[in-house]
Amino acid sequence: MDGAGHMALESDTGNPVNFYGVLKSLGEQVIRDLAPDTGVIARVDGVMGIHQTLEVGPRTQDVGFGYFASALVADLKSGKTFTVFGGDLVNKVTAPSLASEIGAQVERIVSRKAHGTLHLVGDDAIDRMDYARLICEIFELDATLLREAPPSIEDQFPGQVPVDTSLSNVLTKKVLGLGPTPLRDLLVALRTEIDTGKLTAITKPEVLA
Repeated sequence: MDGAGHMALESDTGNPVNFYGVLKSLGEQVIRDLAPDTGVIARVDGVMGIHQTLEVGPRTQDVGFGYFASALVADLKSGKTFTVFGGDLVNKVTAPSLASEIGAQVERIVSRKAHGTLHLVGDDAIDRMDYARLICEIFELDATLLREAPPSIEDQFPGQVPVDTSLSNVLTKKVLGLGPTPLRDLLVALRTEIDTGKLTAITKPEVLA
């Protein structure tokens, strides 16, 4: 996606603005060409979750939304400030998804023998600072410790960054029979995972006849 739209549809084939996006787009096209009637393209966005083997993630934040939520929680819990990347060199808007929920929805794809392009994301699009404030609310953290500044040169991506990567999940929900997955509920599930170490997907396995 080129980041110029908002809540892109499953039918949108994208218009990548950097090499990373080109590679993803080519990967999708391979599936369309080789398995047009059975293949699945599962898109995700702003993935949050707990690491299964490491207590601390490999990085704190990037110009996308990788590790954003868990890094923010870790820093604020320890009393540190957290600088939310802002400015024109970052991905500003996302529709966050939870790793365990993505796994549960992949299971639904398999059980229903679904195919096509599906968006395994939450229901809500949000910008970086509002996302940070909502995380503080759900985790009962001090939002006055939040700061905002452009990423340092070391943290900048060597290429154009899409502004808005949010994805619509309306068609996906119909195909997979999914219920609501609001961002608040996904963050509550993330808090449970961080507090207990147990994966907490919202979507449960279907009992098929």
